[in-house]
Amino acid sequence: MAATREEIAALVAEMDLGRQAWISGRLETTATTHFVQDPAMTIFGPFGGLGRGGPELDARQAQTVQLFQGGSGSCELVESFASGDLVVLVMIERNTVTFAGETAPRPWVLRTTQVFRRDGARWLRLHRHADPLMSVRPLAATLALAGE
Repeated sequence: MAATREEIAALVAEMDLGRQAWISGRLETTATTHFVQDPAMTIFGPFGGLGRGGPELDARQAQTVQLFQGGSGSCELVESFASGDLVVLVMIERNTVTFAGETAPRPWVLRTTQVFRRDGARWLRLHRHADPLMSVRPLAATLALAGE
């Protein structure tokens, strides 16, 4: 049975709690109760690279979260897709964040796509893609990003 609108709304609310924990310098697992990361989760984070589940991903996330010193924001659901026990959330996370070593907050807006699988009463996050590429840019700027 596909997830209901209410279940998707609850999952988005969980993502919002996790987003707030993250930008406050805490791993989202300190704020969420209805989802966990699948041990084999993949992540394409906003700083680039590929993360795969396990101790290496856990260590990388623990190191990255230290870059965030506080902020506020919200999750905007753009679209959701549900089929059986799978849910895909397409969102924009709009934040104002103070980063480590800075005193003034700055915008931190991410496009995110997240994939979940129902596991009993909770959801397992299988994949997260988050990037700050909100602005449309010309080919030359995109090629410059791709060449890094």
